[in-house]
Amino acid sequence: MDLGAESRAGADPDVHRRAIGAGKDANAARSGGLSRAVNDHYRYRVIYGDTDQMGVVYYANYLRFFEGARNEWIRRIGIPYREIEARGIMLPVYEASAQYLSPARYDDLIEVRMVVTHTRVKIRFEYKVHRVGDDAVLALGHTVHVCVGKDGRPTRAPDWLLQALEGNRDG
Repeated sequence: MDLGAESRAGADPDVHRRAIGAGKDANAARSGGLSRAVNDHYRYRVIYGDTDQMGVVYYANYLRFFEGARNEWIRRIGIPYREIEARGIMLPVYEASAQYLSPARYDDLIEVRMVVTHTRVKIRFEYKVHRVGDDAVLALGHTVHVCVGKDGRPTRAPDWLLQALEGNRDG
């Protein structure tokens, strides 16, 4: 799924093209290049607590929607954050951005579409938030996560994590 050029404003313009078009494989990711992109989506019903005084979703809540999509995807690939952390790897947010295009309101059903790419040290999630029904694009964003050990120092992702990200969990 191509999130569109608008989602990459301010980012490395070649990252998305390399991940989607170049067909890099897991070996390229292990050597420091980008892996193939993984596509996924997550649905969420907006509740009153998500909205502000103007009756629209409060801007910071889009980061929560991104987090929900990210967490559900990681759980679906079979290695939830709790297990990653138990194995000594933390994935703090290194960078986050959101661009708001159209408001979401109470009771809207939204869908967060994601593209996931990674290198040996960083995982990048690109998000495109749609309203289900009219498919209006509400927001675009991304987060970049770095692999760090329990001591907080950057580390290369272990093979078991890369295999899980690639959909080939063996251990």
